[in-house]
Amino acid sequence: MKMKKGLILALSIAASMLFTCISNAEDKEFIDVTVTSEAELFDAPITFKSNNISEINISNLNKMRDDFIRSNYNIYLEKLETDASSFEEYYNEMLNSPYGISKFFEEKYGNLNDEDLLKKEITFINFMNQNDICFINVQGFIPNYYNTYEGLIFRKKHNKQNLIKQTKQMSENELKELFQFYYENIIEYLNNADSDVDLIFQIVYPQGIDNLDDEFEKQIREKYEKKLLITNLKKLTKIEMIITKK
Repeated sequence: MKMKKGLILALSIAASMLFTCISNAEDKEFIDVTVTSEAELFDAPITFKSNNISEINISNLNKMRDDFIRSNYNIYLEKLETDASSFEEYYNEMLNSPYGISKFFEEKYGNLNDEDLLKKEITFINFMNQNDICFINVQGFIPNYYNTYEGLIFRKKHNKQNLIKQTKQMSENELKELFQFYYENIIEYLNNADSDVDLIFQIVYPQGIDNLDDEFEKQIREKYEKKLLITNLKKLTKIEMIITKK
């Protein structure tokens, strides 16, 4: 019985922490995507001069990543008023847990060397820090935020700055523009994004759908189904199945 109560308490604390960190992160209307690639981060050292990286090597990159994790831990402390983990606990979970940063990037980019993997980790943690997103050690947290990160970068590179915000804060016209944008560019997005195919659907069909009228929702479903059915990309098969189920 004690074990069961302990488990329930642990789950309650985790759920509370998840809600606190995510809700605070989503309070921002416009999302900061100043750095959109590893090249931008590491080819412009003046931007991150405080890290004092004189040359790019494994040792310095590890130090830079640890500094970024420390900054993320400070965000975590600001969001969580009680029962905070120590930095050592937070660091180990964020970096080394089955749902942590290292595991995620190693599985996704297993063909990269250690230096390039570290650069990807640092760039993503920088994005989290820019947007007050603290790490939560639960399944799906990193994949979902990484998918959001890639989607925002894709919009920025297509000069869609007006659509770089939370979908729940978009007007009906902005949501329609977002749908149309991904409808017209979905093939390019799938060819260039590294996010899991199952998560792409969350981009083309954002939570803000509740703010759209039923007729437009019906039209967008039909348009996407037709678009996906005429393509030969095997990647899209899963998306077709998801849309059909919806």
